[in-house]
Amino acid sequence: MGNIEVDNANSQKESFLIWSGINFKDFGVNLGRATSLENAIEIVENHKLADLGFQNENVIFSKKFVDKELPPKDEFETEVEFQKRKHRFELGETERKKLFKLRKKQAQEKYTNLREEKRLKISQKLKKFYNPILNSYLHEQQIEMKYNAEESLFDITVKNWLMSFDFQLQVPRNIAREFKNEVKNFEFLCHYSNEEKILKHKIRVGTKKVQVGVNKVQVGVNKIKIGTEIVKFGLIFAKEEPVYEEEPIYEETPIYKKEPIYEEQSRKEKKMEFRILEVRKIFRNQIFKAKIDFDILLEEMKAKLRQEYNNNSDFFR
Repeated sequence: MGNIEVDNANSQKESFLIWSGINFKDFGVNLGRATSLENAIEIVENHKLADLGFQNENVIFSKKFVDKELPPKDEFETEVEFQKRKHRFELGETERKKLFKLRKKQAQEKYTNLREEKRLKISQKLKKFYNPILNSYLHEQQIEMKYNAEESLFDITVKNWLMSFDFQLQVPRNIAREFKNEVKNFEFLCHYSNEEKILKHKIRVGTKKVQVGVNKVQVGVNKIKIGTEIVKFGLIFAKEEPVYEEEPIYEETPIYKKEPIYEEQSRKEKKMEFRILEVRKIFRNQIFKAKIDFDILLEEMKAKLRQEYNNNSDFFR
């Protein structure tokens, strides 16, 4: 079953996938290594790119300039001749290095642009394969059912290598035994969105000086006249002399500290949100279904269950 698109009340298209736990498609890659459905799609996408020859990035991006060595001065060459030859050699090496950098940059840009062009085409085509990618990623369903005869109700647990969740289904008692014995999988209606979100964040772009106070530094003294006094000299002579007092002269020096300068920037990020909204099963020409609201992309759950999977499961091994 392919992707389903449904118009909601706001005339926006919502996308749905069906996880049936059967009919797995081989994409030629190990989807058990994926950390999310989004990553599983990316792995398939990169595999398709590799088939087109876009897997040897190191050939282009890691290529390094190889220096040539100047042949040493020989016995039949004068020092002036050697220095001229050395100068011509160095000029040639400089030009060769510039040309190498230019051609490397052009090759990288051509490769990057062509790869992105092919990736976008593959990405568009892969949208039709989201459902088989989903089923190959989530893989089999392990089902446990316990029937409550008084309420004609099944308590059901569904597990796979990634998750475990519970729900209830109302099933008539006259077919409940056959339902439990014969049902090996359910269809889960999964809503997903792959919208581009704009995230704002601050980055440090430099520092600035900010005055946080002043520091007084004595740079000299100032004599201030505060009066006079009679000063005698000789036996009968005296004169009036000024009296001074020294007053310190201060200069204020600003005290600075460095503060970081931040700039707010925006970046686009695609985030795939993925929720199971409904479970259903057609049995004996009847549709049995129940509402569910379960997010299978919770990071904490993924990390925990992936560790259990790596330790215990043989899926995709």
